[in-house]
Amino acid sequence: MKKIVFVLILMFSTIVFAGEEEAKKQYENALKLMFEKQYDEKRKEIEPNYKGAFLLLSKAAESGHLESQYLLSMLYEYGKGTKKDYQKAMYWYKKATQFEKENSIFLTKIIKNFTRENELPETLKPLKKFLHEPFKIGSCQVCHTNAKATPPELISNDIASLCYKCHEKDDKKAFYHKSVKNGDCTKCHDPHESDAKKLLKTSNTNELCIACHGKKKTSLDINFDKKYKHKPAEENCLNCHEAHGSNHPKLFKQADLSENFCYECHKETKKEMENSTYSHSKIKNSKNFCLECHASHSSNEKKLLKKDIKTLCFDCHNKTFQTSDCERELLDIETHLKTHANWHKPLSEKESCIICHNAHGSQNLGMLKKTFLENFDKKHEAIKKRQNDKFYENFDKKNFLCFACHENDKIDSKTNTKTNFRNGDTNLHFIHVNYKKGRSCKTCHDIHGSKKSFLIRDFSDFGESKFPLRFIPNENGGSCESACHAKKVYNRNAISKKIEKK
Repeated sequence: MKKIVFVLILMFSTIVFAGEEEAKKQYENALKLMFEKQYDEKRKEIEPNYKGAFLLLSKAAESGHLESQYLLSMLYEYGKGTKKDYQKAMYWYKKATQFEKENSIFLTKIIKNFTRENELPETLKPLKKFLHEPFKIGSCQVCHTNAKATPPELISNDIASLCYKCHEKDDKKAFYHKSVKNGDCTKCHDPHESDAKKLLKTSNTNELCIACHGKKKTSLDINFDKKYKHKPAEENCLNCHEAHGSNHPKLFKQADLSENFCYECHKETKKEMENSTYSHSKIKNSKNFCLECHASHSSNEKKLLKKDIKTLCFDCHNKTFQTSDCERELLDIETHLKTHANWHKPLSEKESCIICHNAHGSQNLGMLKKTFLENFDKKHEAIKKRQNDKFYENFDKKNFLCFACHENDKIDSKTNTKTNFRNGDTNLHFIHVNYKKGRSCKTCHDIHGSKKSFLIRDFSDFGESKFPLRFIPNENGGSCESACHAKKVYNRNAISKKIEKK
């Protein structure tokens, strides 16, 4: 049984091989009849034998020979060796698509022979890299009434109707490119040939888009002249936008700019947002998502921010409002700073707010990069549970936000002359942040701006209550009379006493 199967396979293979060889010979003979010079008995040059070539190519094409199928489509198109038949021409052309893709140089030579390049208008010489399919096979009649007319007349002045004879029309999208909507296909595409794919009129997609969208007159205009550029946009506008139509505004490829769009590249930001206890509510709850803060094409600011960091933050933080992920009201920072002249130094620097805050989200209250004292940061939870003892925790300099900039040796020793907040050499910072009721820096200092020197606050918080600090500085020290303790005076020139634990 196995022998019989083997013999049958061998016979079939032999037949197939023989058929391929025969088709190849028929194709080669057809080429000679069409393209080699032919002479009569008197050695007088005669017209190519297209009829003989047609018969040979028909047989080879039927057996599946790609090259023959392609040439046969051209014979039908031109009516060489047979009657013109556009339907059969397109039938064989579609069958030979694979050959067309793999043999562009060879085909260009064939096309030149068929179209007689000297017959082409000067504007179409020399032939370019990519040719419109009807033009490629010399089917000028698909679009023109008379190809030899000067200028050649179109079958219809409605360009779109001509294009849709071959190209499928998509009329089910919610938004369309203006040129598509107006039926002006030739605004972007050359109807004959181009050195760019898709027959674009320019060398690349972005150059074409900027030809219209680079005029800087409307909100749809783009500008790649700025210092920082969005890499996908710089590479190709079609990385983010559809060329013809989309179901999403601005012809975006995706509706959700977060999960299915920006996050395709910005995976670390996605992870950061998803793992944050406190996330940036403006981004999280906005349809524009990342585009609330970032420019999509280019910017003169790092990270493609639309404005400098402080101005951008103040576009929202110029009023008080409730956050969605914790029960507290955010301060109107812009107004606060206008009325409190002594600013925290980072606010005067280029990086401004993001020196202390993470712009996307954080595990810490206020989206801080690090925490103050852990339980102090959870005061909104403590308020609900009336657990005022949770406002205290021993000082931990490793996880303390302030020491990203400030020297911790001014605080972590009992005696220290490096700090001015001391009584003699007794370090009063150490006393405030250590022991059983260690406090956070922000208990006494305003982390944004203050009317007083050293960023001393007017009021501090304890549970739901506010109390005045009553800090009064003088030449050698100062005094404080808050709800924490009775009035205490410190003097840097005093003789230090032994520190008593609370």
